[in-house]
Amino acid sequence: MNAFEELRNESYINSLIYKDKTKRWHDTRLKGNKQFEAGKKVLLYNSRLKLFPRKLCIRWSGLFKINHVYPYGVIELWNKDRSSFKVNGHIIKHYEEGMPNEERIE
Repeated sequence: MNAFEELRNESYINSLIYKDKTKRWHDTRLKGNKQFEAGKKVLLYNSRLKLFPRKLCIRWSGLFKINHVYPYGVIELWNKDRSSFKVNGHIIKHYEEGMPNEERIE
């Protein structure tokens, strides 16, 4: 009976170690630049776009301008025709203007 109790305690400790490692692995892969300001340009993730198969589908749509940033991640966006709507801050990303930097491979 004591052997089963020791095995249970050891497996519990191993599960805590595994959970801690997976949490650190996940946290290192999160994109950190989610600070949005009014007047910046962003792209919106469109989860309803089903025109093409999954591999060929581009789900980032439009070029929107931030009108106002509300607390708790709510962001008001402007369309090109100046109509506004509110979205969750998790489904937008920064739009980087200009040419991308060329990385030279030596």
